Amino acid sequence: MEHIATFLSTNQVENEPIFLDCEGLDLGCLGGELGLIQLGVENIVYLVDVIAYPESLVSLKPILEDPLLKKVVWDGRSDYSELWNGHGIKLTSPVDLQLVRVYEKCRGVAGADGYIMLEGMGKVFSSKAGIARESGINQTRFAQGLPPPACLPRAANLLVQETIKQKHLRNDTDFWISRPLGTEERDYAAFDILQLRALYKHYRLRLLGLPNIPAESTRYLEIWKDGRKDRNAWYVHHGILPQEILHAQWTLGRSMAETRECGGCGRKLHQCSFRGRSKLCFTCTRARSWRRY
Repeated sequence: MEHIATFLSTNQVENEPIFLDCEGLDLGCLGGELGLIQLGVENIVYLVDVIAYPESLVSLKPILEDPLLKKVVWDGRSDYSELWNGHGIKLTSPVDLQLVRVYEKCRGVAGADGYIMLEGMGKVFSSKAGIARESGINQTRFAQGLPPPACLPRAANLLVQETIKQKHLRNDTDFWISRPLGTEERDYAAFDILQLRALYKHYRLRLLGLPNIPAESTRYLEIWKDGRKDRNAWYVHHGILPQEILHAQWTLGRSMAETRECGGCGRKLHQCSFRGRSKLCFTCTRARSWRRY
């Protein structure tokens, strides 16, 4: 915390962000519980155990709510919901790289069916071979149990990411609130911040051409601010971008007077988010046949 406080007291805070991720049981969902907050400050990764040290949240609250300090996340919706609905911490000034990836992939333009698919951070990191090399991440550190010839970027990423990711896919995440945390879990949590920092460095120039990302990121993260969601709700947990998040569609929607409630997600949206008189928005229509990303 002292390092973070020192960082905040310098003029670096106006230009340099911190990197944020959270782990826990069903974050942002009914019955969810926060277990770990990962922070990347300059070149250091902090793993804050909020179960062993719940008082740490008191110290973190003014940092996470500081509007002058940018917080870089990757799809921070669940983290925002858990911090807000579970602990009264309102995350401000987010920069969600998930949205930057959307612009990189399709320029933020939906296809004929009106939706845009999302991607996981690990998948994007693995697809960009040059990022790991440029970042200087020592990935062999995470390749525990692998023989030296196998300690290649994909092998390391496979071990660190896939073992625990499979548990996430099975909704088997209670290990994040069990203590003590194992080495594998700590390495996974730290590696997420290293990937996030490397991807931010990769996207930094692109961000200069995306002036609406701060506002878009806030809309995206606050989508579940009204309360925790059912983790089994098909219209909530899927790999599809919600409607009226990106600036172009949001602006178009605001030019339309009428809104109506989507029969899936329950959001009040404009006609540009629906096909004709469909009761489901484009996102929820696709989510019916959702395949997790």
